[in-house]
Amino acid sequence: MLVPVAEIRGPAIRPGGRGLVLERLRPILAAIARDEALPPVPIYRGPEGPQAVLLDGAHRFSVSVAFGFQEIPCLHVERQDAEVLYGYPDGQR
Repeated sequence: MLVPVAEIRGPAIRPGGRGLVLERLRPILAAIARDEALPPVPIYRGPEGPQAVLLDGAHRFSVSVAFGFQEIPCLHVERQDAEVLYGYPDGQR
């Protein structure tokens, strides 16, 4: 399902935190150059508000924002899966 990037809370850039890695960006950029669809990023949209939380896929999300894409393919994840598979809310990636 395509979701507007404006509705997704993406990764926060933290001093000393993990950043984007060039080697992980290369295949994403190559896929875009070949006009291939990006794999969906997992998101969780809880009762706290309308904005979804990006659980994984920071590179795909950041490239989509940088290219000015209005929407990104997403996979909606239930709360239990967000907690178990992605460590939400404490271990958000």
